[in-house]
Amino acid sequence: SEVSTRPTPATAGGTAATRWIADEVGWDFVFSRTRENYATLYASLKSIPKVELLSGPGQAGLMTFAIEGMEPRDVVNRLK
Repeated sequence: SEVSTRPTPATAGGTAATRWIADEVGWDFVFSRTRENYATLYASLKSIPKVELLSGPGQAGLMTFAIEGMEPRDVVNRLK
């Protein structure tokens, strides 16, 4: 059987960060900024030859794309 421990420090940090966003930054700002950054990235990647956007416009903050002639692992390694 598998034995593990609780990630108490990580859980406490995540909880504190979420509270800070809710209390100090505001979720409306987070969501609008994410939309703005996504739109900028989408337009920028769309203009690059050989880049195929797998995500559509207006989605959340996660962008998925492929580069013609490159394996996904090679793209990840180049972006590191």
